[in-house]
Amino acid sequence: MATSVDLGLNAYDGARMKMDELFVLWLGQKGTGKMIRNLLEAAAAGKPIERPASTGLLAALSSPSSSSSLSPGGSGQLKSPAHGHNLHGYAQPPPRSPSSSKHAGAAWSPKSGGRAGAGGGGRSVERYLSPEKRSSRTPSDEEPQQSGSSGRQGAQAAAAPSPKQRALVPPFYFPGEGGRGRGRALESGAFDNRREDVLEVFNRHPRGISVDDFVPVTKTLCGFPSFFNAVLFRRIVAAFGDGGGGGGGGAAAEDMSLGSGGGDGARITLAQFTAFWREEIEPYDLVERFFRIVKQPDKDFIGRDDFTPFIAELLMYHPGLEFLENHPDFHPKYSATVTARIFYAVNTAGNGRITQRELRRSNLVAMFNVVDEEEDINKVTQFFSYEHFYVLFCRFYELDSDRDNRLSRENLLKYGDHALSSAIVDRIFEVGPRPFEPEADAPPDWRDWMSYQDYVYFMLSEEDRGNERSIRYWFTCVDLDGDGRIGHVEMRYFYDVQMHRMESLGHEVVAYADMVCQIWDMLQVGDRPYVTLEDFLRPDVLKVGGVFFDCLFNLSKFIAFEQRDPFSERQKRADPFDADWDRFAFHDYNRLAAEDEREGTDAEGVDLDAADEWVMDEDRHITVEAPF
Repeated sequence: MATSVDLGLNAYDGARMKMDELFVLWLGQKGTGKMIRNLLEAAAAGKPIERPASTGLLAALSSPSSSSSLSPGGSGQLKSPAHGHNLHGYAQPPPRSPSSSKHAGAAWSPKSGGRAGAGGGGRSVERYLSPEKRSSRTPSDEEPQQSGSSGRQGAQAAAAPSPKQRALVPPFYFPGEGGRGRGRALESGAFDNRREDVLEVFNRHPRGISVDDFVPVTKTLCGFPSFFNAVLFRRIVAAFGDGGGGGGGGAAAEDMSLGSGGGDGARITLAQFTAFWREEIEPYDLVERFFRIVKQPDKDFIGRDDFTPFIAELLMYHPGLEFLENHPDFHPKYSATVTARIFYAVNTAGNGRITQRELRRSNLVAMFNVVDEEEDINKVTQFFSYEHFYVLFCRFYELDSDRDNRLSRENLLKYGDHALSSAIVDRIFEVGPRPFEPEADAPPDWRDWMSYQDYVYFMLSEEDRGNERSIRYWFTCVDLDGDGRIGHVEMRYFYDVQMHRMESLGHEVVAYADMVCQIWDMLQVGDRPYVTLEDFLRPDVLKVGGVFFDCLFNLSKFIAFEQRDPFSERQKRADPFDADWDRFAFHDYNRLAAEDEREGTDAEGVDLDAADEWVMDEDRHITVEAPF
């Protein structure tokens, strides 16, 4: 009857792991591969298999010195490579990439008893062991150490990859660029690759190119929108007017960037443009070129006023804004609206400074090119739509009763037919995020007023709560103590005012416990007595989390949520709008347009009050169906 051998390993934790480690170590010995091969050949030939002689590992394990260091009761200490052995004079090999290791002769070789080209069987298994276990090996486990400097030189020669091996690993780090190639100069941007195109343009203008003829250079060669033409021309003239490098333009470029034209008779020669290309185009990718031309030359961020000259050119030349040519009073308001919307979407830090990192994470560069190509500016709903500007400005104008271009608390309380509670309006003026820092000469009570661009921030956040920017806006307002949590005390503070308003207006009062039950199920926060910002920013909650804020302080939207129609919700999901703001702006613009038309003459006899009969055509403009 066969009996199993009890090695006594059950009394020690990790004994099986240690045995597996020793087995791997044994396989890596110099003579192990040859011994296994001989045993396999003998078994295949039918010869009797004799017990092999003790290998170096068995001899090391049977020696008193090694047993004291490996046994649980021994006094030997495991040493790290920094304090004990250093692989007997050999430096620890660097980790190899999978693509290079297969070319370095690292395949398992039974003849050598280890990995070919590894410099000895013992070292081939070092990378499988922890640093403490590597240093616990004894000299008997490895082949004899080479003496003197020749051994060290041999080790260095074996560890150093050959030029052919280095070529197998492509370069993956380039100074000055971000991850995944962000910031890497484009090969097509090298001047030598575009020399023929540049010469073809400048050969038609031997005396240089004027600002009116510079548009093909701006758009085709440099890759900027056509309305960048005048600003780019002035920058080149100011920085490279003498044909030499300008180091980014300095103060002269800053002064000229806000002027008009490039000076009477100013021209850019081939030498000037070549200097500009090599300094501002060739070393950078498309995003960084955009960043450098928009920002001021001595700054490392895009500020509030940096977009002004570009939007001025857009107003002057875009066919979709041609009707504003005779209404210059609206130009500053349109420019301020576009700027505020850009900072709302791109400046995630909320400090009024767009960094290159924020620019790369946005689609702003692409949208500038889209608006340059699209003739109907209302189709570019991000940033540039005139209809969206019209809605924002008209809403602000309706609230600004004294026409001082700013709103007070009393003005803002009228928003949406008094939809907001006084509690949230107070918080908006106290801590509500503002797009830009106050000017140095701002009065001490600047927080008691809301400028037009502050209002743009507020309205975008109020009418579209399905984006991160809006959620952060309202979370800041509701978080009374600023601890990053909204608990029952804060929710009660706002909801008590909401309940009083429902009762005063004759609506059915929703109990606080019922409201909390609905919200907690929607946000899926479990038994926690509070919610955090992260609860709202989860992808499955982001689009619906705004209902939480409607329940606390927006009575109109809260009642609409309680009385919502499932059919209208399905229609809402099927409409062509990408965001709640686009949907709101479309309907509100047509409401405002209908009111203007109602105040005039209704020449066509259209019943503009029959809103249920309105439909959208293919261009997303409102039409009226026949009553039958």
